[in-house]
Amino acid sequence: MHIFKVAKVTEIREKRGVLLQFPSRENSTPQVPRERCPECARLESRIDAAISEIRAVVQGRFPSVGGKLARLFEKQDLRNKAIDAFYSHKRSAHPRKTA
Repeated sequence: MHIFKVAKVTEIREKRGVLLQFPSRENSTPQVPRERCPECARLESRIDAAISEIRAVVQGRFPSVGGKLARLFEKQDLRNKAIDAFYSHKRSAHPRKTA
């Protein structure tokens, strides 16, 4: 019968890598409150809804990969149309002031 002794080895390793930290909002200058354009708000909520639908497709189960990809592409097309409508509205209703 052999008896083995196990020595407890403690090793301190330096942690490598980079910790990404984003600046907190506390240090940034507060934005001036503006009146929200109702059409901009509606279009932004449409974009957010489309992104939520994309997330649901990605996280959901489908019987085939092809079916999942087809549904994903549909939702991405809807998102792209919503973004196009938003920027089209911004260009026409809120032109930038140039000096």
